[in-house]
Amino acid sequence: MPAFIAALAAAGTVGAVATLKNQFFTATPTARLIQVIGNNEQPKSSLAHKISELTTDLKSELAAVDDKYQHFVQEHLDPLLGKKRKDYVKTLALDNQNELTLSNEERRANHRLALGGVALVSAGLGILVNPFFTGLAVALGFLMVFRMYVMAYKYFQHKRKIGAIHLICIYFLFLWLGGYAAIGALGAVLLGVGFKIKAITEDKSRNNLVNLFQIQPDAVWVRHADGLEITIPFEQLRVGDTLVLQAGQTVPVDGVIIGGVASVDQHLLTGEAQPVEKTVNDPLLAATTILSGRVDVRVEKTGAETTAGQLLEILNNTSKYNADQGIKIMQLTDKLALPTLVLSAVSLPLIGPAGAVSLMGANTTVTTYMSNSLAMLNFLNLAAARGILIKNGLGLDQLSQVDTFIFDKTGTLTLEQFQIAQIHLLNDQTEDELLTLAAAAEMRQSHPIANAILTAAAARQLELPALDQIHYEVGYGLKAWLPQGIVRVGSHRFMDMENILLPPHVEALMTQAQAEGHSLLMIALDEKLVGCIELQSIIRPEAKAIVAGLQQRGLDTIIISGDQEAPTRKLAAELGMSAYFANTLPDQKANIVQQLQDEGHKVCFIGDGINDALAMRQSNVSISLRGATSAATDTAQIILMQGDLKQLLPLFEIAQDFKENLTLNFRFTAAASLVVASGILLAGFTFAATELFYVISLLGGLGIAMKPALTQGGTMDN
Repeated sequence: MPAFIAALAAAGTVGAVATLKNQFFTATPTARLIQVIGNNEQPKSSLAHKISELTTDLKSELAAVDDKYQHFVQEHLDPLLGKKRKDYVKTLALDNQNELTLSNEERRANHRLALGGVALVSAGLGILVNPFFTGLAVALGFLMVFRMYVMAYKYFQHKRKIGAIHLICIYFLFLWLGGYAAIGALGAVLLGVGFKIKAITEDKSRNNLVNLFQIQPDAVWVRHADGLEITIPFEQLRVGDTLVLQAGQTVPVDGVIIGGVASVDQHLLTGEAQPVEKTVNDPLLAATTILSGRVDVRVEKTGAETTAGQLLEILNNTSKYNADQGIKIMQLTDKLALPTLVLSAVSLPLIGPAGAVSLMGANTTVTTYMSNSLAMLNFLNLAAARGILIKNGLGLDQLSQVDTFIFDKTGTLTLEQFQIAQIHLLNDQTEDELLTLAAAAEMRQSHPIANAILTAAAARQLELPALDQIHYEVGYGLKAWLPQGIVRVGSHRFMDMENILLPPHVEALMTQAQAEGHSLLMIALDEKLVGCIELQSIIRPEAKAIVAGLQQRGLDTIIISGDQEAPTRKLAAELGMSAYFANTLPDQKANIVQQLQDEGHKVCFIGDGINDALAMRQSNVSISLRGATSAATDTAQIILMQGDLKQLLPLFEIAQDFKENLTLNFRFTAAASLVVASGILLAGFTFAATELFYVISLLGGLGIAMKPALTQGGTMDN
């Protein structure tokens, strides 16, 4: 582990020096600036102008140097801290069409790492070569930790109490000014590594979740009053325009249908599992998808004014997870800060300044911070090795405290596809014959209903007509001219439009299917209805085992869905859920989560839709699946990168192991601190002896933090 830290420091130092050398030994603006300042023959106004110009050039140079250094760190140092997890972060950014940029916090962490490395080298040169380098090490050390003193001031100003950061500041001040520059430089390097780990384990999701551009096409078709259809750029679309939409398109606006019929998938926005039949005077919402049919829509809202846009705007204006929650053990070190400071002050007349500062050093703060940071990094990398992206350590820490898991239904517990529940025969055809007719008609379609029918036909090894034997007409349903006759496939509205009579008992089938949350697809041959195919959502194969596994651990499991009462109740019973809520709007989902929290529960919400994002933001921990909406994956603290729920139980075990690792680490460092404090007060330990014990406790703490990497096959990729 010391070799690992040394490698980071050395790489940071080499990167910084090499970058500066390449830039400034060949930098013409720098040389020109020196030349201009040294030239006293120019008029003052001209000199001032040139200095201003060259100063601007110099700033550009420095920015270029920094960019090169940051690139060096990203390419050569960051992979040392977990390549798999870094790759997942990049993948998620590409999935959501987000630009992954280096945060200011990570840039500052890279700066501190370089300064710490140079300070350590300078301190060594000060001992071996010339005391001048010691002064340089002190200056660089102060420059590196200056922000920490600012943070200490703001901490006291905000909370009006002493925290662990104040002990660190006093301790470092003594190291720098008390003749222990080398130890101070080593401490600066350790802090630099800690800051670096903290920066790379923070959530890099964009704070701005508005991804409306993903549902906005470049161009749209509109119909003029004279019936002429033309294409225009989307940004020219105005409220009151008539938008023409057909199968396969995502709806980019909120509006009302003024012509046509369509089957619409709106589960990402409302949570309804089954497609919804829409016709004249029905509302149509942005972020839903036209599965079949064709409609004319009067535009009522665009962009941020749509329902989807307003949900995302609420998310943008809602603060992210409480940054003050922190990890409990780190909070405990804050509580120990004031007693430690008081003990040091009381002991000052007896043991002197060095002893008093040594007592501060005996506090577990720095060792706990370093070992906890490394433990967090190891467990995040362990999760990444198992296909789980944990965006920040807070999510991992909070997960071990969760007692209630809430699942969205559609797309989370169920797949975004259908299967045949039952085939209803109304004539002389067999099931295979009816399925053959439907599959032949749906052969060129790619929506979920067509996929379910074609999958069932393939499973039965049914022989379908050759494509050149079929003529299609796609409108509000499907009409196909097959060798057997004219086949119509669609909803009851489509059959009404085609003047196909529905037998009386079909109404009962429709009512029963609706009560079960199923879809009923009707098939007519020539002018007669010959059968219906009932379709249902597919439960994820792993869902039942996952729910059972959580309940065996004493956790409550709940479904909150925007879907209808009947299918939600049925799924909850089938999976053995503790409770369920149906017909819930996005804000109602968040309110249910808050109500559970008010009752003392720690809640984890698992969802995939835009309608889940508010509840996910409210939860203590939020989880989504890769491939879900960007609103869900941007909001979630944890992403299951394999796109299913199989890693949920391993994730919970990782969280429990992380909690145990932190507890063990704290007990070890606390025991070591007690030994050191006793030695200072009772055995007259010198400052050097104190530092030796400190290093031993630090190495022990780091060893415990490295346990997952050592015992589980080396989770740190390098």
